[in-house]
Amino acid sequence: MENQPFDPSDTIGFVTGMRAMMGWNNNDVTRSQVETTYKTIDGTNGPIPLRIYTPSNEGVLPAVVFIHGGGFIGGSVDVVENPCKALAEKAGAVVISVDY
Repeated sequence: MENQPFDPSDTIGFVTGMRAMMGWNNNDVTRSQVETTYKTIDGTNGPIPLRIYTPSNEGVLPAVVFIHGGGFIGGSVDVVENPCKALAEKAGAVVISVDY
């Protein structure tokens, strides 16, 4: 991607460019099946969406709570979908990605 200034009036282009600068390649690099579950829990100030990534390992698994970065403009659970799947697979852990 060339280094060009962002046009703030192009909201989608601006956010896409910011996300690209943050270095998250959202490519699926998993080699095995990772199950994705969409869930919502009740929070003090309203519902909290979660994505839960479960590797194909059997038995009791450790858990990782993943809270994406992004300065409230560049990050989202969509941006870290595949990195969370890869973390679940490589760590053999259930990964809980919190949307906010």
